Amino acid sequence: RDPPPAGDVGLPSRSVPARRPAVPATPLASPVSGNRTRGPRSPAARAYLRDPPVERFVEWLRPRVRGDAPFPHEYLMLKSRRRWRCDSLWDAFENYEWRGGFDVNQQGLDLLAGRLRRTAARGDGAGFVEAAIDVLQWAA
Repeated sequence: RDPPPAGDVGLPSRSVPARRPAVPATPLASPVSGNRTRGPRSPAARAYLRDPPVERFVEWLRPRVRGDAPFPHEYLMLKSRRRWRCDSLWDAFENYEWRGGFDVNQQGLDLLAGRLRRTAARGDGAGFVEAAIDVLQWAA
């Protein structure tokens, strides 16, 4: 196979047709996807999104989330020593190895996120560190 041309973000890319998923409507606003049904609720969030570097990042990311621009990425999986590669965020979702399936992982991540939120809200530093370590162990 010929070496791939350089991508627009400095990573190699393959020439593949973009697969664009049907994105369901969501009640949450997303500056990245362009779903503007509701904007950010807090003044701090609105100010953050108006920050020029954040605006530039959102503008860069938006077409990649929509599938209108490539998002090539690859890495070596340390445990299996296999090279993993994707050309778009949707391609990453479709080809990611979820270890148990997406739904199982979503449930586990929801539990971990809840622990992080609860310990942060209580000011429980030790509990937060323990939950953060569990997140890292989940990802390993």
